[in-house]
Amino acid sequence: MNLLTITTTDVQRNFKKVLDMDEPVVVMRDSVPEKVVLPYDEYVRMVANQRRYLREQVEAMLDRVHEANKDVSDAELDDLVEEALHAAGRD
Repeated sequence: MNLLTITTTDVQRNFKKVLDMDEPVVVMRDSVPEKVVLPYDEYVRMVANQRRYLREQVEAMLDRVHEANKDVSDAELDDLVEEALHAAGRD
């Protein structure tokens, strides 16, 4: 992916033009990538994708925990919770 790059000085001089761009722009400071300016809709889509990915990861982890502990009785689970609360100083 070729990203358009622009210096911080050019951003200062041409801020309106940067805002009018329809593609992400990498802002360089001293020849080092510093920030990315991107259209708001793309940002919203990116955040939604990240949240969906994280939710899928948590659900997969919970499925693995559930599967690994499917034979633990309610009484054993209650004992483990009490033990954890005690260890955390919340008893």
